[in-house]
Amino acid sequence: HMGLADTDDTVLTRFEYTEPFARLLLDGNADGTLRSEAPEADAELIFNAAGWTYVHLRRSHRWSASRARSAVNQLALAAFIPAS
Repeated sequence: HMGLADTDDTVLTRFEYTEPFARLLLDGNADGTLRSEAPEADAELIFNAAGWTYVHLRRSHRWSASRARSAVNQLALAAFIPAS
């Protein structure tokens, strides 16, 4: 299963991992707290960028969990928060 909008036969990220992010983006679009023109694709981006970046910072750079979490959250969400 690809996601909320099946657009391609190639699936590289499992729907079970990305669907919660897509749902948050769709809900955020609806109430104006987030912005995303392509929630399903952006969900894959967030999942992969956040997950792999966090693992890399923790393992390869020995960042603390708190430092890595804060940096990754800021990076992953910055593009989706509407300008005030």
